[in-house]
Amino acid sequence: MGRPLKRGRPARLSRDQIVAAAVELVVDGSGEPFSVHRLARALEVTPMAIYRHVENKEELMQAVAQQLMQDFRPQIPEGEWPEQLRAWAFAARAHFLGKPALFGILGWKEHIAGAWLRQIAVLARIIAKSGLENRELADAVQWAANTVMGHIYFEVSGRESGYRVSAGDISMLSPEDAILVRGIMKHLVRKKADTVFSDTVERAIEALRMRCGSLT
Repeated sequence: MGRPLKRGRPARLSRDQIVAAAVELVVDGSGEPFSVHRLARALEVTPMAIYRHVENKEELMQAVAQQLMQDFRPQIPEGEWPEQLRAWAFAARAHFLGKPALFGILGWKEHIAGAWLRQIAVLARIIAKSGLENRELADAVQWAANTVMGHIYFEVSGRESGYRVSAGDISMLSPEDAILVRGIMKHLVRKKADTVFSDTVERAIEALRMRCGSLT
């Protein structure tokens, strides 16, 4: 749960106050969808008062995403692209595990947060060093981003839900499926989250290497 919003109408509303309050609502863990009306109630102002400082909801959401992404500055080392991709992937995992609410504001109604698009540009520059270009580069960037961020998203979901399989869960399966799932889970429960993520990144790098090799 995030910090409770401070009550009481501010003497003078500012854009910084609006963005800060919006960030708190996004990360408060209540599960309620973000809206300008909800933000206005939290600030004890009218929606029109908010729109005196931001042109529309898109501008506000872009500002919130920028605020939550401002500390995401992956330290990309000099060297070959696999090493750089590892650095980017692990930096993304650390940042998004610390700020899981980000997944809910990376895109909305045909818009993508500019702060996230800048990271896509970073990823594209890294993968371009492999020799891929044009459509092949676009496909590789999309696949790498989906692979890395998809894994992080499921890790976030697992932390929030507990992600444990109980005897009751398995009892709903057929006897054959139950035996198979028990065998799988016996091995998976021994794996550490860091190891699983590292394995995912290495598999992604190997797949990209193979893709590069197929084009030569």
